[in-house]
Formats: sequence, structure tokens, C-alpha cells
Amino acid sequence: MERKEEEAQETREELEASTELSAETKAALCALIKELDEILRSPKLTDSQKVVSIEALLYTWITANKLPIWEARREGDFVTVEMPSERWKQLVYLRNYVPEKGVWVVTVAYNREISPNTCAETIVLKGNEKGITDQNMLYYESHGRTTDEKELKKRHEEIVRKIREGEIELQS
Repeated sequence: MERKEEEAQETREELEASTELSAETKAALCALIKELDEILRSPKLTDSQKVVSIEALLYTWITANKLPIWEARREGDFVTVEMPSERWKQLVYLRNYVPEKGVWVVTVAYNREISPNTCAETIVLKGNEKGITDQNMLYYESHGRTTDEKELKKRHEEIVRKIREGEIELQS
């Protein structure tokens, strides 16, 4: 009986050790939670702006880290993610800085849905010539399941033009 208890304790310890987050993962989660907290506590943002900002932040984290969240399945207390190597492939990545507005326009397309019914989308984020400085989404446009590079480049350039000419109103 004592031996079985020892084995059970060893199994519990092994499970705890194997599910413990790495320091890098903990640091990344802390950064994400801090950014979410700043958005939620911001007195300058309306509730709808907070929702858009949180969506932009999560979208940025998901796409930047290629997290296959739409492949995750919950089974009781466990979450499993199917991650075959060929599943995710970035097909299009377009990025333009619009200096007169201080924003980056980013269009991406993947071979799989990056959100429900969407394989390609364009987002606009604050930034400078060195890169994106704020994860709050100022504009979003889904391109549905379109993955044709020429078509997306045309749409991307049209969005850039409309931003430059003030036809697209950016959230602040």
C-alpha cells in the first residue's frame, strides 16, 4: 500500500513538472495580461474601443506567435491542440508605413482561417518609421477567404490610399 502511495506521489510530481510553464512563457503571459489590464482600466477608451483594442491585441499576439487557437479542443479539464507542420502557412504579408498619419497598415493571409470565415485581413496600428508602437487597432477590415496575392495587394493599396486621403476614419 505504501509503495502505491509513493508511485502516485511520483506521478503527481512528474505531471506537475511537465505542465509547469517556462520562464519565457510566464514572461510573455505577464506582458499580455499587463497590456490587457491597461486597456481595461483606461479611462480614455469607451467600452466599444476597449473591445476593439483587446481584439487587436489578441489578434497581434495570435498571428505574431502563429498560435493555432482555432485548432484547440477542450476535453474535460484538458485543452489539446492539433499542430501538424503543414497546417499554417502565411501566403501574404503586406506592410506599409503611412508617415503623415503615423500608422502601419498590415495585410496578412494564411492558408487556413485566422478567425471564423477569415483567411485574410488588414489592420492599422500606430507606429513610426521603426515599427509598430501601440497594439491598439485603429482600423480593421476582413477580406474573408480571399488569399490571392494580387487581389489583396490591390485592396491593401486602396486602404493605404483611403487612409492618406482621410476617407477611412481611424479610431483614436
